[in-house]
Amino acid sequence: MLSYIPQGKSGLDPEVQKKMPKNLRPTSGFKNSYQRIVGSAPSPTITRNFTTPSSANCIHPTQDRALSIREGARCQSFPDWFYFLGTTDEKRLQIGNAVPPLLGKAIGESILNAIESAKKVKTKA
Repeated sequence: MLSYIPQGKSGLDPEVQKKMPKNLRPTSGFKNSYQRIVGSAPSPTITRNFTTPSSANCIHPTQDRALSIREGARCQSFPDWFYFLGTTDEKRLQIGNAVPPLLGKAIGESILNAIESAKKVKTKA
């Protein structure tokens, strides 16, 4: 079934289902279930179920499979040297529930800039 789904499309899209044999068509799920990631676009939100193709937007862009643990971590901006502890389920949970490190960094820098700006305004007053 996954081989019929192009990048950015879902196995639930009517245009995709027309090309898919009836016995392979998914019959239920959210709009982004069975959706293939677009390889040249920013990563979608990753949930703890990213290793399951029926989950939201987690089919590999060029291979007919779900994302691996490492690929899910990359989508969340974890560097390849970062090591996750625990079982596969625990690793999926850590990745899926995480604030992406680069987002956390950007938020932290923004807060720091706001604090520094407020200090400058206060000292000028």
